Amino acid sequence: MTVVSNTSPVNYLVLIDLQDVLPALFGRVLVPNAVLQELRSPAAPPQVKNWLDAGEREAIALAQSAGASLVLAHPQPTNHRP
Repeated sequence: MTVVSNTSPVNYLVLIDLQDVLPALFGRVLVPNAVLQELRSPAAPPQVKNWLDAGEREAIALAQSAGASLVLAHPQPTNHRP
């Protein structure tokens, strides 16, 4: 199943180091470009801002604009604490 998330679920799951919950539950999670910008905003907590690097953000944006069925990306480590 494909779902679209707004900022809050992603933000709070990253903060408690459970960012893998949404993909585990739904398979494919899309986020709009505005959500990516909010996650990288200066007001966002450091661990949230650093969750996606520039390449991953651009890959997601390109996949969304192209209507791609899949984004290939390496998994984020889940056992790190900033």
